[in-house]
Amino acid sequence: MTEQTGGQNTHITQEPSSREIVTRTQFSERARGLLREPLKGVLAIVGPDGRIVQTEMWYDLQEDGTILMNTTKFRRKYAHLQRNPSVSLLISRGNYQYVTMNGAVTLNDNPEIAQQDIRYLAERYLGKEEADKIMQDEFSKEERVSIVLTPTKITEYFSS
Repeated sequence: MTEQTGGQNTHITQEPSSREIVTRTQFSERARGLLREPLKGVLAIVGPDGRIVQTEMWYDLQEDGTILMNTTKFRRKYAHLQRNPSVSLLISRGNYQYVTMNGAVTLNDNPEIAQQDIRYLAERYLGKEEADKIMQDEFSKEERVSIVLTPTKITEYFSS
């Protein structure tokens, strides 16, 4: 597998050493470990004027290597993503340990699937009891949309 490190193509046969930025098309085990943590991501999308818009997101790494997120139809990000599905997502643990993903998203506005997905994400971040409450009080009353990111470029950086 040829990967890019520090601007040069390098054949990588093991996990990157600390303080090495590695660009690849699949997640390393180290990156998968970070993505399994219930951290919040920062999703960067293209606004109607071409400017970048960022928003904090719940996410989950799926078995197939895609990233699941969810939003409501009334948010501007939904309209922006319909117009331009190109995104970048940053997940950071802090202390210069992060994974960024670039790619395109697909949107699924099937109400049953979108509600299942937001419940799943709510349980991941809040626990079952709090998820049940927020589902009843808010999410079940909203028109939700699932966002699935298929990464085409993954950049990993681990300082320690």
